[in-house]
Amino acid sequence: KEEEEEKEQPAVNKGTILFFNVPLHGHVNPTLDLVAALVKAGYRVVYYAEKKFKDLCCATNAEFVAYSSFCDVDFKASRTDRNIYNTAKEMIEAAELIVDGCVEDLRKQNIYAILFDVSAVWGKFLGEILNVPTVCCFPGLAPQWRFAFSSTTVVSRFLKDRYSGGDHLRRSKEVKARLMKKYPLKDFSVTMLFTGSPYYNLVFTSREFQPYSQNMDQTNFLFMGPSLSIRQSQATDFPLQLLDDNAGKVVYISMGTLYTQDPKFFTFCIETFKNTEYFVVMSVGRTTDIASLGEIPNNFVVRGFVPQLEVLQRTSAFVSHGGMNGISESMFFNVPMILLPKTVEQELNANRMEKLGCGINLGPQETVTGKNIVRAVGQVIATPTFRENTQKIRDSFAKAGGVAAAVDAVEHIHEKEIRQGVMAALAETQQNVYEYFSTGAFAEDPAEGDQDSSSSSSSSSSSSKDHGPSLFIP
Repeated sequence: KEEEEEKEQPAVNKGTILFFNVPLHGHVNPTLDLVAALVKAGYRVVYYAEKKFKDLCCATNAEFVAYSSFCDVDFKASRTDRNIYNTAKEMIEAAELIVDGCVEDLRKQNIYAILFDVSAVWGKFLGEILNVPTVCCFPGLAPQWRFAFSSTTVVSRFLKDRYSGGDHLRRSKEVKARLMKKYPLKDFSVTMLFTGSPYYNLVFTSREFQPYSQNMDQTNFLFMGPSLSIRQSQATDFPLQLLDDNAGKVVYISMGTLYTQDPKFFTFCIETFKNTEYFVVMSVGRTTDIASLGEIPNNFVVRGFVPQLEVLQRTSAFVSHGGMNGISESMFFNVPMILLPKTVEQELNANRMEKLGCGINLGPQETVTGKNIVRAVGQVIATPTFRENTQKIRDSFAKAGGVAAAVDAVEHIHEKEIRQGVMAALAETQQNVYEYFSTGAFAEDPAEGDQDSSSSSSSSSSSSKDHGPSLFIP
């Protein structure tokens, strides 16, 4: 027995892996299984995030470092200015503070690899400065320009934000100039910060869910699917029996952790569903005063925190903002969705869900009517094809590489060639964007083809096919 236990112990001293993330549950949660698996494989993993994520990260047996322990970076959990250029500005400003605060200490360490969330661009910068291989983690879709600009809503958002985002862009360029002066960084565009890694990229969904995945070189991208197991929680004080008693009629409403400070939307939902046949579970966030929402109807359970995985297992329709974390969990439990996106990323997610027949995109919550949302809920519950389609996506998750494939990729990261084609394709991407705005049409825009990862198109390594992921801002 002692020999068996000894064999189960992970190998030690394989090397130190740094993991840099942003302070959002939708970005941290998907990485936890991967981190736990890397630790079990024998790596020392040091996870960098805000201190409120310490317990979650330490549960993986990783070491934890709070950004506040070495710099004064201030991530704003709820932005009043959601201009996409402001987001880019905030990330590059954070990058300067974080790199300045830790780079000298990291120079003294023997680092095997750096993993970073696509938004945590300082991870990529540190990889360049320290000459360490990097792996980028995409918690959601890896954006493709053809897919992004197939949406008139997204195009309008880009145009509006570009018109009003001049000051954000100017300040971003000032930070870039300082970074380039202080560190040996390759030139980069501040409007195309979120470009992944030239070494390797992990996408936390399947090739079937990713639009235009056939254009993404599988030697540089692994579609590993979502990972949820480490987040399983015991809902000891949540009335799950009420959901079981109302099987087939349960509607779950959650707008994520970032956009819960909107009591008007929650009261709208109460008025909309209080006299319907549905039993509604509504997550309003820990900062919402539930008493301020008025009388809670008998067919509602309203909580500041909801054990989402347990609730989804008993849900017939999920009303959500369209964050990728919620989408992955909903597909995993075969639940069709009603989507009310707020951001460009969520709009793209919602469009993809609707195209795959897994949900209905009603547009921003500010424009939706009670009649429309009730009708959409009834439609996804009553129409079998919605669940048939969500089952297909769930099956694609099961066939994806998973955490084991991701660990294998990290273990062989030093054998990876730097894929200059990924970076070169970004120049082509930007040119295509400019052409779009000047002509209103794409040249040689093929229809979305076979998503089978075994097809020859999905494994193409030519730069014309290899459109690396990016925040495609003209």
